[in-house]
Amino acid sequence: MLICFREESLENDSLYLPMRYNTTLKCSVARTINLLGERWIFLILGEAYFGICRFDQFQKNLGIARNILTNRLNYLVQNGIIKKQKYTDPPYRFEYKLTEMGLQLFPIILTMIAWGDKWIAGPEGPPLLLYHQVCGQLIKPVVVCSNCDKEIKVSDISYNQKVVSCSDFDNVSYTMRKFGQKSNASCSVERFVNLYGDHWTFLIIRAAFFRVRRFDQFLKEVGIPRSSLTYRLRALVNNGIFEKKLYCHHPRRYEYRLTQKGKDMYPLILTTLRWGDRWLAGKEGPPLQLIHKPCGQIIEPLTICDHCRHEIKAWETSYINGTGASENRSSG
Repeated sequence: MLICFREESLENDSLYLPMRYNTTLKCSVARTINLLGERWIFLILGEAYFGICRFDQFQKNLGIARNILTNRLNYLVQNGIIKKQKYTDPPYRFEYKLTEMGLQLFPIILTMIAWGDKWIAGPEGPPLLLYHQVCGQLIKPVVVCSNCDKEIKVSDISYNQKVVSCSDFDNVSYTMRKFGQKSNASCSVERFVNLYGDHWTFLIIRAAFFRVRRFDQFLKEVGIPRSSLTYRLRALVNNGIFEKKLYCHHPRRYEYRLTQKGKDMYPLILTTLRWGDRWLAGKEGPPLQLIHKPCGQIIEPLTICDHCRHEIKAWETSYINGTGASENRSSG
């Protein structure tokens, strides 16, 4: 079955101000991850983009406990990511639809899917095949500079450093799944967040793209406890995101550098940055400006289809199950 998104009128949406992000954070990635950086949040959003909108459908597809699902849905409603709409009365039952704020998160989910399909899909292949309704082709998302339309590469970036430290990060209070735990998940979003869906891990990877490489630098920039950093760096090395390079023999000390697998996460960092700049920057504006060296302009990243070069929007996307799809999945 082909599932299609439908654009809805968003003019009358009354968006709540986010309740949990810390406005003192000095990076839009940190602010976004502070708001959304929890495994179930990402998985619920992933289902919402694939047309799921009812409580029982979320529960069946995710295998999530009812009380946890209720908590996360209420959290997303309170923070303006989804809206709650009554569809029967009585008994009252509700659907959970993405707001404009929620729809604008789609490039983050899309870049997660693209990375997961490339690096952790497994021999059975991608579980979902996404189609762009504008051109009718399979989607291969590309993050480009809106000024010159060229793909953004990490080597082509410089930045105006207002403040890039995340050391004042306000911990998300949700209990996290044990980081780096492999699973048999049949969705690339779920596979991604099972391995890396931990707020500290996102911030460590983010710091690496700003040329943070040494243990003490990560401690300072991320503000993470030493034992937690040791554990996550080891897991990132074991999962092929970082590689260790010896830079001091006595005593032995190492730098942690991004592998190609890690560098391919840069579109995810860019889409997260863009969303945070738009929705969480506040009156002061974005705390960090990225400069695209090929054109010399401040970057406004766009996620486009590599076939037709149009920006990819959630309601212009459809999907069919791929060879790695779960047989128990509900459709929206």
